[in-house]
Amino acid sequence: METREKRREEAAAIRTGTPGDGGGGDLGSLREAGAHLLRAGDEAIRKVLSMDSEKFLEATRQEGGE
Repeated sequence: METREKRREEAAAIRTGTPGDGGGGDLGSLREAGAHLLRAGDEAIRKVLSMDSEKFLEATRQEGGE
């Protein structure tokens, strides 16, 4: 039972952004890093699809049982 309670406390500390026994707490910087990663992924996708994506999709379309 102790382990379960400790996990709940750690999860609560991570959710609220307060430091706890689990070492979480810097939730703001984690969110910022996640947002940065999402922006970088979006930019990479946008660069790839900025070419003629319609032609690419037509050329890679599966036909039959390929």
